[in-house]
Amino acid sequence: MALHIPAGADTGQVLVTNLKWPTGSWDGWTLFAGMDDNRRLCAQLEGSGSLPSSITWDGPYKRATFNPPSPVYRFIRVKVKKMVHPGVPNYVTDISSGGGLVCSHLAGDPAIDPNPGADPSMLATDDWTDRVLTILPQTIEGLSGHRAGGYAPILNFNITGYDAASGTFTLDRDPVAAGVLVGTSSSFASRPSSQPMAARSRIQA
Repeated sequence: MALHIPAGADTGQVLVTNLKWPTGSWDGWTLFAGMDDNRRLCAQLEGSGSLPSSITWDGPYKRATFNPPSPVYRFIRVKVKKMVHPGVPNYVTDISSGGGLVCSHLAGDPAIDPNPGADPSMLATDDWTDRVLTILPQTIEGLSGHRAGGYAPILNFNITGYDAASGTFTLDRDPVAAGVLVGTSSSFASRPSSQPMAARSRIQA
């Protein structure tokens, strides 16, 4: 569909009516638009729920979000980058009585660690809840059970709670039972709750 919007006006809008959707079950829709060239088509507006009979787009025009999927695509290319351990590095200084891991270097209370990893006023506002804590692989003597032999494999935990004052992490399972020891190195990584338009993968034709 090609539309002409007069130049010079900043109050124009696009109204698409009498939409005919394909049969099936759908939970959302995306409006794609471009300027002058179909190759510039990219996502402008998204909606969820039942499919509307009309769509109103007020702008402004967004550039370089993501393209519409090609109906003749041959393959999907996924790129993976190998990293040693992404995230914020630190180490376990203590294990609380409730099974939480303590990284005092991240404590927002200056009395807990006189040499914190950053400004205590900034550390006091941190919240690592809903992120992932990774215990990095390393050689440790004196391990038993499934971690015997002196080599500690990588372990991942979901962070269910965080106390910024003490730097204590509450995890989704018992770290002691998993074999985590005081002094082991750790890394904390973020986990997005949603994907912005510009960050989505593209399907290549």
